[in-house]
Amino acid sequence: MLNFAFMVYKQVETQTANRPLAQEEVELRSLWLSLVYMTLQQVYHPTRSITEEATGSAGVSAEAVAESVPSEIRQKFNTFVYDCVNARQGGWTLQTLKLEELMKSSGGNSAAPDMTDPMEKAILGQSMRIVFLTLQCLDDANLASGKSVPKPNIPGV
Repeated sequence: MLNFAFMVYKQVETQTANRPLAQEEVELRSLWLSLVYMTLQQVYHPTRSITEEATGSAGVSAEAVAESVPSEIRQKFNTFVYDCVNARQGGWTLQTLKLEELMKSSGGNSAAPDMTDPMEKAILGQSMRIVFLTLQCLDDANLASGKSVPKPNIPGV
C-alpha cells in the first residue's frame, strides 16, 4: 500500500516561514491530502507512485489510495466529498455552489461537521475548494494528454 503523504509531515520537522509547523497546520494539511485521495477514489482515478512512473508499471487503484486515509477522516468527510463530486458533475461550479446548499443536500449525516462553528465552516469551505480543484486538475490533465476534447466555456453546457 502507498505511504500516506501526510505521515511525512508527522515524522519530520517541517519548516515554513523559518519555523516548524504548528500541530493545527499539520492536521489541516493532512486533511487536505485526505480530501484529494478521497476525491480520486470517488472518480475511480488510478494513481501511480514515483517508482511506478519511473518503471512504467501499472498504477494502484483509487480504492487502495483512499484506504490509506485515516478512518475517522473518511467517516467524517466521505459524504461531503461524494456530494461535492456529484455537484461538480451536475454542472455546479465552485462559484455557484454554496456550502449551506451542499450541506443541506447531505441530509442528516451524524458524522457531518458542525455548521454553527465558524472554524468548522471555514474548514469546510476550503475543503470544498480542495475537492473542486482536484477535479479541475484531473480535467486539465485529460485535456493536456489528448484524452478529452476541449470545449468552449459556456455556462450550462
